[in-house]
Amino acid sequence: MGNSTSHENSPGSSSSPGSSSSVNPKELRFTQTDINGCFSKDHSGVSVSDVAADIRAGKLDPSSLGPLDVHRDSDGDIWCHNNRRLWALRQADVPSVDVKYKNNDFKSRCLDDKTKDKLRDSNYLPKIRGSGV
Repeated sequence: MGNSTSHENSPGSSSSPGSSSSVNPKELRFTQTDINGCFSKDHSGVSVSDVAADIRAGKLDPSSLGPLDVHRDSDGDIWCHNNRRLWALRQADVPSVDVKYKNNDFKSRCLDDKTKDKLRDSNYLPKIRGSGV
């Protein structure tokens, strides 16, 4: 994965299900090519771009979004299950996020090779559906 700034390749780090670590959001891969523009659940109705702006402005602590659920595939790519949060964290240039490894790789296994290649680009951002931008 090139010049890694995450702790993933550190001695003692683990990506086994249930383990946690900190990772640069640019090292995480989206599992969708487009996302809803607004959050549901804890930040219901708030746009992903507003969350990113609030993080950049120091009004929102990125850790308040909680750890991202991820899984590592056999190629070493780390796929994120929380695409809206990842989008906001990347847009806010957050250098490191907490992740929790899951056993479920269903989301990345369902992607065709062409889509996976597009999503593997560390600069890729999904398109926003709705009024989130």
